Amino acid sequence: MIYKSLLAGAMMMAAVPAVAQSGGSTSTQAMTGAQFVEVATISNLFEIQSSQAALEKAQTEEVKAFAQQMIDDHTKAANDMKAAVAKAGGDMKMPTALDAEHQKILDDLNAETGDDFDEEYVDAQVDAHEKAVALFTTYSKSGDQPALKDFATKTLPVLQKHYDHIQKMD
Repeated sequence: MIYKSLLAGAMMMAAVPAVAQSGGSTSTQAMTGAQFVEVATISNLFEIQSSQAALEKAQTEEVKAFAQQMIDDHTKAANDMKAAVAKAGGDMKMPTALDAEHQKILDDLNAETGDDFDEEYVDAQVDAHEKAVALFTTYSKSGDQPALKDFATKTLPVLQKHYDHIQKMD
């Protein structure tokens, strides 16, 4: 459990870089629209896929209900992001699969059974939503693409609601 939490934290810290990977020297460079799209899309994919697993494997109705809400809300967010990406233009690409780090977390989660699955799912959701709230907050304030910035601003309250809810389940 601690390993997964650390991995999720490290993954999201890498997703919100203080220094742009383009070689810039300042530590205040903002995330680009393309970086935001990549990180946010992978986050959405993880939320949906981990929640689909929870619908099948969770032991409690509370976890199953939360998982269904995640699927519904993050599917809507994915569709809203597609529209924002189209509006923003450019050559931003939305990933269609998890990156290696998210896939490892999902694989580890899927290896759990019974009450251990529920506990690990809730822990993963707490970590993922904490990082998503930080990502969307940052981009909504300093994003470089107005359409994506608007998407981040509109989606942030939903993510905050998820985070508040899952913390109560933890």
